Amino acid sequence: MVRRTTFVISFVLFAVLPAFAQGTIDEYGHFHASEEAIAKSKRMGELLQHPATFISLRLLSQRRDGLKEEPSTTPSPYTVGQRIHFELFLTQNSISDIVLQSSWWPYNEYQPELVRDGDIVSYSKRAQGETEKSEKESQTGSTSISTIPPGREILCNYVHLEDWYESPLKPGQYQLIVKKRFTRNGDWVESNPVTFDVVSPK
Repeated sequence: MVRRTTFVISFVLFAVLPAFAQGTIDEYGHFHASEEAIAKSKRMGELLQHPATFISLRLLSQRRDGLKEEPSTTPSPYTVGQRIHFELFLTQNSISDIVLQSSWWPYNEYQPELVRDGDIVSYSKRAQGETEKSEKESQTGSTSISTIPPGREILCNYVHLEDWYESPLKPGQYQLIVKKRFTRNGDWVESNPVTFDVVSPK
């Protein structure tokens, strides 16, 4: 937890410092942050431990080829074998910009919860293994840093169910939510539910 929190504070610190020039560079070229900048970064790290107070998530279906249907929380039925994809949007309502790190690897980014006809659908063996690994290790691989202004909704993740569940999904009625956290061992933020049906081919 300490390593993860320290990492979050570090990337927030070094992402925001260039804009505010809150520090000095010594004769060896090493940057030394000001006490004010360090305190600000620590406050942000603490805020991200409890993000539900200022971050909200909105989950919608992704557009499908051949369908004149807007993204929705109640999309039209999917056929068995059809790819089932969603988009996750984030809005932050703090009083200032926040800086977030993101990864292309879905198991570092979010966790879906899928229910079929009232029963929880288990992750695939691969997804379960990747999720357990991401819980034990610091985030690795390709990452990016984004500055998120208050009050603006952004697309933060693509949610592909085949990354998480045995494919194809069986026929049935489903409900999906996605939860996301912003520091290791921090609180989860949950999205709205999306409900959809999967039907057998005609």
